Amino acid sequence: EMPRAFIYADPPYLRTSNNYATGLTLADTADLFALLTQSGMRFAISEFDTPDILDLAPAHGLRVQKLAERRNLKNRRVELLITNYDPADPQPSLFSNFCKKFA
Repeated sequence: EMPRAFIYADPPYLRTSNNYATGLTLADTADLFALLTQSGMRFAISEFDTPDILDLAPAHGLRVQKLAERRNLKNRRVELLITNYDPADPQPSLFSNFCKKFA
């Protein structure tokens, strides 16, 4: 069973660097996916829907869910939520085990 911790990663999106000194490369993103997958914890990553991401995530056994479309004067991007679990599955309550002790 996975530990009860949850990781939300919001890295610099692939091939973007507008808010950071440098952006992530495809190799960096693959390393992030591998590291989080090997952690055994539930995790979610936000990213844009580039063809490389749409290929890389399933190759690591990850689920991809389209969240929203972002638009500005220069472009349109679809934001993704990438997870190692099914977001439709109910999440255990933070206090579920604690409450069982007093029931």
